[in-house]
Amino acid sequence: MRLLDNEKQMTMKYLQLLFCLLLINSFAFSQNNNEIIEWQKNNPDVIFIEKNDASTELIEKLDSKGIKYIIFNNEVQESDILNFTSKNSLKSDYYQLDGFNVRMEEAQFVKEWFASHTDIKVFTKSAILAFSPDQIENYRSIDALILEGEIITMQDLKNYDNEH
Repeated sequence: MRLLDNEKQMTMKYLQLLFCLLLINSFAFSQNNNEIIEWQKNNPDVIFIEKNDASTELIEKLDSKGIKYIIFNNEVQESDILNFTSKNSLKSDYYQLDGFNVRMEEAQFVKEWFASHTDIKVFTKSAILAFSPDQIENYRSIDALILEGEIITMQDLKNYDNEH
């Protein structure tokens, strides 16, 4: 009989410990969720995309438009946000020049270049891909600047100068 009481006591202690761990874990999970929700509220310009929905085309489109996003797996984790913030703190800021993005560190060069090339038409790579071959040839014949990507870079301008 005494052995059975010891087993009951051990089982009760085990259940109490398990209950305490579950409470602590759910509190910590709740705290994490509240912090994530708060971060989302404070950063409405960042969209969240579930990993299965993150197609290459979608990511390219978001990147070309300069839209910030976080890709998560099943559920947004604090580590997802930390990865995003650390990556974006390393990224250079962009300067807007006539509706085009320019890396901040290249902005002065680009502004000076455009000051001496006021009549140049500029097209992003995605814009050119939407044109017909005849339209593309027409823009090339008037010496339009066709970017290698979606932002104006010093390399684009140097390539243009070398070709013209």
